Amino acid sequence: MLDRMRKHSRSFIIYIFFGIIIGVFVVNFGPQSQGCMADTTHAGAVAGRTITINDIGYALAVASPRNAGLPEEQLGMLRALIVDRYLVRELMADRALELGLRVPDREIEDMLLAGRYLALGDPQPLVRGESGGFDYDLFSRFARYNWGITVKKFKEEQRRELLAQKVRQLLDGAVSVAESEVQNDFVQRQTQVRLQYVRLAPNELREQVRLTSAELDAFAAQHQQEIRKYYEVNRTAFSGLPAQLLVRAIELPATVGGDRLAGSAAAERLAQRVRAGGDLAALAREASTAASAAVDGLLGWRNSAAPGIAPAVDSALQQLKDGELSPVIAAGEKLYLVRIEGRRSGNVTLAQAQREIALELARDEGARRLAKQTAEAFLAKVRGGAKLEELFKPTRDDGAAASDGATDGDGAAASAGAASAPAEDPSAANSAVEAARADGASLGAQRFELRTSDLFTRSADDTIPGIGSSAELSQAVFRLARGQVAQRSFTVGGMVYLVAVKDRKDPDMQDWLRHRVEITGRYQDRKAQELVQRVEQEFCQQAVEHKDVMIDPRVLSRRQAEGEANDKSGDYVPCRMLQVAGGML
Repeated sequence: MLDRMRKHSRSFIIYIFFGIIIGVFVVNFGPQSQGCMADTTHAGAVAGRTITINDIGYALAVASPRNAGLPEEQLGMLRALIVDRYLVRELMADRALELGLRVPDREIEDMLLAGRYLALGDPQPLVRGESGGFDYDLFSRFARYNWGITVKKFKEEQRRELLAQKVRQLLDGAVSVAESEVQNDFVQRQTQVRLQYVRLAPNELREQVRLTSAELDAFAAQHQQEIRKYYEVNRTAFSGLPAQLLVRAIELPATVGGDRLAGSAAAERLAQRVRAGGDLAALAREASTAASAAVDGLLGWRNSAAPGIAPAVDSALQQLKDGELSPVIAAGEKLYLVRIEGRRSGNVTLAQAQREIALELARDEGARRLAKQTAEAFLAKVRGGAKLEELFKPTRDDGAAASDGATDGDGAAASAGAASAPAEDPSAANSAVEAARADGASLGAQRFELRTSDLFTRSADDTIPGIGSSAELSQAVFRLARGQVAQRSFTVGGMVYLVAVKDRKDPDMQDWLRHRVEITGRYQDRKAQELVQRVEQEFCQQAVEHKDVMIDPRVLSRRQAEGEANDKSGDYVPCRMLQVAGGML
């Protein structure tokens, strides 16, 4: 039948026009882009059949002419996906033959005469003549110059396409759905919620984690494997170090009750206790107003030439011997007592770094635990009748929350029982820190913000706007009614969250009743598509595992043909892009 279409004549102008377009496509995607290799040039194999360079060239050209202008990196990903789809087509066509399915020439010709063809499973319009019908001569030239194949070869490609399509159609027909399943999906997709949430970042609470020397030693003994792994991963951080000092300090306010003399006297009394044999670490924990009190006053390893604490302290450290307590050092509104606990330089061994690493890991673990405890302390207040708007300061874009009764930062902190400004008395400051440990909510609304999300529906990957992906959290929030606070905290991406549903829009069930048939049809189509994609991925992955698929990755890059040394096409792994792209072009 196609032979009879040769009688249609074409104008010379159309021929030239298509020649120009075809030339562009061939340069970018055709076989010539691989160095004009012969048709017999080996590019790989699938299920025992050889794949040639021209086979890959055809697949690339027929599936992606509109993407010829993409950057090389993106184009490489597209090529990998197209080759994966080509492999799937071949595997699906083979399965069709195993099932006894066949595609006669008449079926191919009818499809072409109808003005369409298949490009790796996707229907595409066929080039038409001036009269709007099929023109054999025009199509023959188009196929030859655009795709590098004859009409006969193109028909065989379409036979493989139709065979693969028949398997997909069998899978489509195997999908059935219950009305209750469709209705549940409708409700899920039409239900929208707007969340209020508070994010508690453990790293912001690390300074509140308290560890005694005995606790740190016990942690190190119980976490040897983690310490070794940390050291190996961060080995460069322990290599070629400049001269460093390990500094322990007590930091105090310069005044007590507004009196500088009283402040100096308090500092001198502490210094005398240390010189009389008192434990500097214990006194730092007891009296220091700095965050380092949580770790017995350790300030960590500091550059020996420039410790970076305060100019007066840095200068005093240059004069101290190891283990010697400094005199009281005045630095602005603070007073310091410091001591050098150790020195190091060059390469630090695992044994030497063990305690330092243990401290980092222990504080990380303690911060995560403290974040959960703090969240639970806030929830206890909510159970007692407090509102999130009363406990936390809303973000600026949350005007609704601000107008619902939330006060400014100071007012919110007061209602939450937040810690007051740093106390001038060292013991008072220490009590404030202890209070923070006992009652997480006293960390205050000034530290944590109440945020509000946009309205959203439950997504396939359970992504919560502003929070991240969590099936557990997603399931929980869509069960909450408007105004309800989740009665537990959730950890997502290392952060701890408190959440509440500020607004909720439920689906219109009358809409379901009116459009039930159409909704069911769309749902069934979607389930069928998901089944086809899953089967295609399984076919491809099984072929890889059985070594039935092999592709020379060099055929995916134009740069290989041009001899560029930085070609990264070797990264291609058969079937991987099907997982990334969900099997869809």
